Amino acid sequence: MFTEFLFYLRERGLKRIDRTWSVVFAGDAWMSPFELTHAGGAIDLYHDNRECGLSWLRRFRERCPNSVWLNPEPRRIWNAPSARLIREVFPMFELTLDGLSEAVDVIAGRRSNQSLDPSVNPWTH
Repeated sequence: MFTEFLFYLRERGLKRIDRTWSVVFAGDAWMSPFELTHAGGAIDLYHDNRECGLSWLRRFRERCPNSVWLNPEPRRIWNAPSARLIREVFPMFELTLDGLSEAVDVIAGRRSNQSLDPSVNPWTH
């Protein structure tokens, strides 16, 4: 499902956006790490992704540097392999009122838009 979503965005969305855009990804970031790290790692047998999911996420990040990831799962499980990989690309925030406020601050440029060191979450302070 995730790789199908990235395929759709790649084909339709990425060509239409530039640095003036912000993209808000929302999801639990809980998937097989192979979907992110390997070409052909899609769990859909009929989808032949020639590039890994992380390369597409990085392209979105480069095109839209003030983009964020909202995660409905509690922060305590964000060290799962796939969530940690995504946190290396996008700043990740909890899908709560506080998390939304922090994400809006990044999008508006009032807060750093740096992705996270996988072992540290500076947005908890």
